[in-house]
Amino acid sequence: MKKQSNKIHKNFSYISLLVGQTVSEFGGAIGALCNSLLLYEITGSKAAMGTLWLTYFIPSLILQFFIGPFIDRISRKQIMFVSQFLRGIVFMLPFSLMLFDQAHPWSLFVIQLTLGMIQPLYVPASLAILPTLISKQQLTQANAFLDGVLRLMGFLAPPLGGLLISIIGVKWTYLLVGCLFFLSAVSIMKLNEKPVKNFTSKEPWLKLIAKGYVYFFSNKQLLWLGILTAFVQFAVGATIVINVPYIIDELNGNSFIYGLFMAGYPLGYFFGSMLVSKFQKFAQKNYIMLLGLLMGGTSFVLLGAIHYYPLAIVVEILSGLFFPFFGAQSVALYQKTVPNELVGQVFSVRLLIIRSTMPLGILFAGQLGDIIGVRYIYIIVGGLICLVASITLVFPYFRFLGNQTLINSNNTLEK
Repeated sequence: MKKQSNKIHKNFSYISLLVGQTVSEFGGAIGALCNSLLLYEITGSKAAMGTLWLTYFIPSLILQFFIGPFIDRISRKQIMFVSQFLRGIVFMLPFSLMLFDQAHPWSLFVIQLTLGMIQPLYVPASLAILPTLISKQQLTQANAFLDGVLRLMGFLAPPLGGLLISIIGVKWTYLLVGCLFFLSAVSIMKLNEKPVKNFTSKEPWLKLIAKGYVYFFSNKQLLWLGILTAFVQFAVGATIVINVPYIIDELNGNSFIYGLFMAGYPLGYFFGSMLVSKFQKFAQKNYIMLLGLLMGGTSFVLLGAIHYYPLAIVVEILSGLFFPFFGAQSVALYQKTVPNELVGQVFSVRLLIIRSTMPLGILFAGQLGDIIGVRYIYIIVGGLICLVASITLVFPYFRFLGNQTLINSNNTLEK
């Protein structure tokens, strides 16, 4: 096995993962843009747009319940490779149909259904594989840098994708997206994955599923980090509903201002991730992680009080700047403290919990937005995050958050 470099930018496997993930994120964002534009062009239906999203979300959430053991039972590199290859194939489907002027909405629903079934496999596998590529001391830095680059792609992809579609059209953009996923698959094949003993496990599937859930809920650090992240996802779900009316109606903006506002968070997150990466040891401190969460919650409250869109954009940038100190460190703590043969299952449980709270946030804002106003929605969800962050900062009980002690599969402690 190749020796792991002490610097992540010299680690070939990490760079291969970074390239594969970056290309995938960029291609996926452009592909989503193509799907939305093509479906609305064909149907002109807002209801169809909602159904397209549900086609992705529902099977993804159902599969998340029981797929965890699969991620720890075979090679995570193979899971990621097959996932990217399948993504490339399904994005070729509308391209092939459009070549013969046979564009149909069903092809877009096939894409969403396939992506929805791939996501519960790909995301936990991509998080679980990182500890097999680099040392534990590098995990916070590696997660921060990787997350920052992906957020940057989220910032760049929509405007570049829109420009690309206007130049070469949706059809050829689909071809490009498919090729980007194939390129991502090739990059992932270059990973030098360390073997995991559970890959050959013969335990019954239900027993492995139960083991992941029991491990997650019996470890108070993993459980509380999941709960804190769930509050953030609840807020994100709420803002999906209210961001547009906030900019257009409350701040008297337009579509261009809305684009700038939406770009603020990923831009800030990119620079915040660079700060986490640069000051890794400082960022790993318990109170820094929780202060990042507190400041992120404060940004939501500020949005509820702001009346000028330039200030709103600045607050979004600052929000993105602070949140990586919580996000990157909390993911790294999972990777450091969970045994490698269980990490895929545990990440799958975590993903199920935090993804379940996003539709609750959507429902909350959708039902109350017209009644109490979008400003109060921002204040409420931001206040919830500030409250739980303040509690974890003040109460001595929560000092275990940030503990990097490794707990092995037999629940004994190792330093």
